[in-house]
Amino acid sequence: MYGGKYLVGMRWVVSAEPGMLEPLRAKLGGTVRELRGIGPTANSS
Repeated sequence: MYGGKYLVGMRWVVSAEPGMLEPLRAKLGGTVRELRGIGPTANSS
């Protein structure tokens, strides 16, 4: 749940299509980060 790539700043997070993150980073700053989701996985019993 909530995994994927995000643009992360000191006090904000932007969720967008991966191809949009670099152009947004050029305007807003921040760091593109890949976050892993939490919760059950396909391998969970």
